[in-house]
Amino acid sequence: MKRYTLTVCLLFVFAALAQAQDITADQIRSDFAKWLPNMSADDSRLGDREAAQQGWRKYCMYAGAPDKAALKAVVNELMVEQLDKDIPVITKVWLLHNLAWTAGEKEVPAIVKLLNDPQIKIVDEATRALATIPGEAAANALKSVSQNDATKRIATALRNREPVAAKFPLEKTMPLAIPYASDAEVDKWMEGYSKLSNLDKAGTIANLAVRKAKKYYPQIFDALKSDDETLKRTAILTLVQVGTKEQIPFLLKEGIAFDRGLAIKVLSNVVADGFDEALLEELKKGGDTPLLTEILCNRFYKKALPVILTLAKKEDSPNRIDLLRSVGRMADKSNVGDMVDAALLLTDRRQQDDAENIIAGICARDVAPVVAKMNDSNAAELLSLLGRIGGKEAITTVEKYLGSSNAQIRDAAIRAISNWPNAEAAEKMMEIAKNTNESGANRIGALRGYIRVMTLPNDQLGINISDEARLEILKGIMKDSTTRREEKVLILDRLPTIRTVECVKFLMEYIDDPALQTSAAQSVVELANHNFLRRPNKDFFIETLDKVIALAKEKDLKERGGERRPLADVANWFKSNM
Repeated sequence: MKRYTLTVCLLFVFAALAQAQDITADQIRSDFAKWLPNMSADDSRLGDREAAQQGWRKYCMYAGAPDKAALKAVVNELMVEQLDKDIPVITKVWLLHNLAWTAGEKEVPAIVKLLNDPQIKIVDEATRALATIPGEAAANALKSVSQNDATKRIATALRNREPVAAKFPLEKTMPLAIPYASDAEVDKWMEGYSKLSNLDKAGTIANLAVRKAKKYYPQIFDALKSDDETLKRTAILTLVQVGTKEQIPFLLKEGIAFDRGLAIKVLSNVVADGFDEALLEELKKGGDTPLLTEILCNRFYKKALPVILTLAKKEDSPNRIDLLRSVGRMADKSNVGDMVDAALLLTDRRQQDDAENIIAGICARDVAPVVAKMNDSNAAELLSLLGRIGGKEAITTVEKYLGSSNAQIRDAAIRAISNWPNAEAAEKMMEIAKNTNESGANRIGALRGYIRVMTLPNDQLGINISDEARLEILKGIMKDSTTRREEKVLILDRLPTIRTVECVKFLMEYIDDPALQTSAAQSVVELANHNFLRRPNKDFFIETLDKVIALAKEKDLKERGGERRPLADVANWFKSNM
């Protein structure tokens, strides 16, 4: 089947570009701002990460269409703007991966800068992007770097860089030539279709779909009934291009049974009159609710939202959180009220947290849609959501409930403050943490919340405070005799957001403490990753990294997160690249 791989893959690409979603530049900017933080969500929020990454991927593919030059400029501008910023590696890699599809000569200089990045994953993806971007600028950039750097991946990318026409010459052999052949040549080939092997039939129908040869659609639809797996799989794939609403029942039943993932992809990408409306009718008739919701949301069919949210609000809904997760990908503030009603019916704490994160992302720091739903009976549940949304208006609302005589509501208000997304509520957190009249759980939660927000990156803090002032505050907490080991570890783990030599010196104070040295060593190495910090302080970092390397070898320490490489190896690399 290898010789048909390109043709079959093109079916999805062409379909994605052809879908008319009426996407605007403002919508792209708004969704990018909403999705960017979630592109690096940890594994506990895998759904959020996948939704953000794939949502942006669809926009990039849409903007990459030949007639979407203005939108392509917007997506490229948004991505390039992030390349110079200190964002998570996973996010930067994903943006580079998409720039390989959309970038042109204008974006090449920004990508070239990353070829010297200390993160090997970023270097690798930047190289791949340059090897893919057409034009002399990208090719010359790779040549220039390869003269000064013997990096194998750059040399490999350069060797593999060939003109597209040379790699994919015009096919002249049937059935691969069907998209380019004359009608007479195709008709002649099809005279012997019934005698072809299943493999050649698969190649034939795939290329007929690319050609959009309506005359032979019956052969394509007939192949859906085949017992041959390859032929049937190819026939299902061709529906992306040639399918109609008439194939929906087949895809929802036989297609899902044959290959669920494949059927969902096809149903999510078919371009045909009345297809969205037909899917919505299936949902209204009581079809597989989570499945149909996922597909309709993949298709960004907003007219389905009222129906889906009505189902999510039913008392006996067995798939409430799944519906909210799907809806979260295309809902806006006008849908928040219904989403809140559905979220209030959840009883599982993890599902409640998930729903709150989804709604908070849609609200984008505007608490009005949630406040409009609040009353005495649901205040305890919704205060936590306000804490995730953040903003001064939310603080004012939550503070009103801190004095409540209802213990449940008051505890919920404290949790809301403790979960605040930035440092706007930091003073209130510390006030709660120091209040000896509060329960231990509330005090610990508030202190951990305080540590979390005071160690956010500068552009996420939400208040004006210097790195020096933050470090002094955290030093005080570390030296407080009442601070538990767990909170000390949290501080040491999060200190790399304060990128100063003084912070490194403070971390080294704990390098000999058996209970804290692992966190201290890992954070020192994270800070050594920054050239602007390491290189001007070469002698200090050599001495510091020598101590970390010795400890890491003795304790067999691994780097934090990522690939979990030996910490000594990572530290050695930074030491040798001063």
